[in-house]
Amino acid sequence: MVRIMIAPNRYVQGPLVLAEAAKYVAHLGSKVVFVADPLAWSIVKKQISASLSENSMSFRFEPFSGLCTQAVSAHLSEKARAFGPDMIVEGIKKELGIAPGETTPDGRFSLELTNCIGACDAAPAMLIDDEVHGGLTVESMAGVLKNYA
Repeated sequence: MVRIMIAPNRYVQGPLVLAEAAKYVAHLGSKVVFVADPLAWSIVKKQISASLSENSMSFRFEPFSGLCTQAVSAHLSEKARAFGPDMIVEGIKKELGIAPGETTPDGRFSLELTNCIGACDAAPAMLIDDEVHGGLTVESMAGVLKNYA
């Protein structure tokens, strides 16, 4: 049995799940950033790397082994952005025709990147006005945006 729990993002537990890591993250895009304790990463790296490589996914490891302060969160977010995520942000850019920091010509949407919207349990998530939309995929994100058009 494979169990997937949401909090803070996706927690997958079960036999052989490391060997199938790509299956659990493919809906988010083809670039993956792993944030983990260096010791834990050294234990799982071989299986996860093989799964992602077999599925033409690229990845980057960012070490974390301490208290998650606002500064640490900002640092990890910047590292992830520098890697060029192609998940939800790229979908929004394509759907709305704007990049982060820009506003649509009609003034309806602005795309701002932030480290936290207080919705880790619903990640990946976006905030439109005061409403959180979570559990997003590129496809579901497009549907959410159409509801606001």
